[in-house]
Amino acid sequence: SLFMGANGTESALHIDSGGTNFWLHLLSGKKEWRFYPRRDLVFLYPQMLSSHFEVDVFRSSELEHPLFKYAEEYHAIQE
Repeated sequence: SLFMGANGTESALHIDSGGTNFWLHLLSGKKEWRFYPRRDLVFLYPQMLSSHFEVDVFRSSELEHPLFKYAEEYHAIQE
């Protein structure tokens, strides 16, 4: 697969379909990654019958998603 995006491109929090594994090579710029353990999925407000979540990890609101604060986050910047 080939993924390309302009500066500021974002992707909603999701689980890759099919449990795929792949390497990501960044040609330029930087990419911010946020990972959460499976045990914390309930705190991310999973959408029914979907691989996506309701919570926006970049602009989370404690009023909208009060359980999100309990999710353990692993954060990395790829440059």
